[in-house]
Amino acid sequence: MMPRFRRDLIGEILQAQYTVFKVSSAASGPMWIDLDLTMSQMKGLRALAFGGPASVSRLADTMKISQPTASQLVDRLVQAGLAEREEDPTDRRRTVVRLNKKGQQLHERLRGQFRERLRTWLQRMNPGDLEALHRGYVALARIASVGTSNGVPLKERLDGVHEGRRARPLHPGQRQTAAGRVS
Repeated sequence: MMPRFRRDLIGEILQAQYTVFKVSSAASGPMWIDLDLTMSQMKGLRALAFGGPASVSRLADTMKISQPTASQLVDRLVQAGLAEREEDPTDRRRTVVRLNKKGQQLHERLRGQFRERLRTWLQRMNPGDLEALHRGYVALARIASVGTSNGVPLKERLDGVHEGRRARPLHPGQRQTAAGRVS
């Protein structure tokens, strides 16, 4: 059982994190409301921004939607001028979807607004609190990077997933090309 002090401290941290999120969300609300995108389109935008170019089937798997629904979503993102389809360089029978420049800029604008607000708040902190927060975030990032997502170690998931398959471990002397091939 977790000691009461530790449990209370974690509760206070979660409450403080929620307050930061709530204040930031309220400040960015008008920007999100002005977007002419559905929630599904926003999810697709984020999936492509964080996951990179993907086939329609990979996007469907990532978003946990059917392939026909993912295909319609891609059509809408393309029509909105945020994404483009292109031939997969590794398999010409497949099409890959990626954010175009306008889609990347929109995603960066949405992310950047929070980052700038956070930067302003961090600049207002006293040096001791800022150092403590830095130590805490570095420790949290270390723990999160070895966490798991759906049973797949997060580091492996971030470093080597291609089309939903787990990456093969490389043997000494092997390297992985940008196209995902092992040589």
